[in-house]
Amino acid sequence: MFMEVRSRYSYVWQYMLTNFQSAMEYRASFLSQLVFMFLNNFMLLFFWWVLFEQIDALNGWGFQEIMILYAISAGSFSFQALVFGASFKISHIIANGQLDYFLALPKPPLLHLLLSSSSASAWGDLLFSIVIYSWGTNGAWQQLIWYPIFIVTGGLVMTFYAVIVHSFSFWLGHSGSFGSQLYEALLTFSLYPE
Repeated sequence: MFMEVRSRYSYVWQYMLTNFQSAMEYRASFLSQLVFMFLNNFMLLFFWWVLFEQIDALNGWGFQEIMILYAISAGSFSFQALVFGASFKISHIIANGQLDYFLALPKPPLLHLLLSSSSASAWGDLLFSIVIYSWGTNGAWQQLIWYPIFIVTGGLVMTFYAVIVHSFSFWLGHSGSFGSQLYEALLTFSLYPE
């Protein structure tokens, strides 16, 4: 049992390294995606800062809480996109008949499918998340130790949800946009204090 679990972790780690090496093949593209994703996330947070310059709190939330919320959401998303990047396109894989490739391999088909790609721009989300979480918690180590737990569990919840909504393609056919919209609803829901 222990050897099987260790083998799975090794398998996941090797896939992550391969995906990272693939992203680093074009370093300029990788760096530009990282920088622009960081700036994109920062601009979203900037609008909240402008709002909180005018008001003190929104439903009991201050700017510091919004920073932590954005950091955990961006970190969870980056975990999903870096480790289980193919979870965003399961419906397209199903509808285009590409699922057979994963079913024929000796590793667990769903795990292999989820690990088969990653997003290079998610490194920008991860960098943003680390910087903003550190800033939002004022570098307090008592809160920083929770950060990996938050992003891993959040990333797993987002991955499981993506698998569920994109699996509708088994019954609905080409429903990639439907699954993407349902996933975007979860992501939007995670970014607002209401």
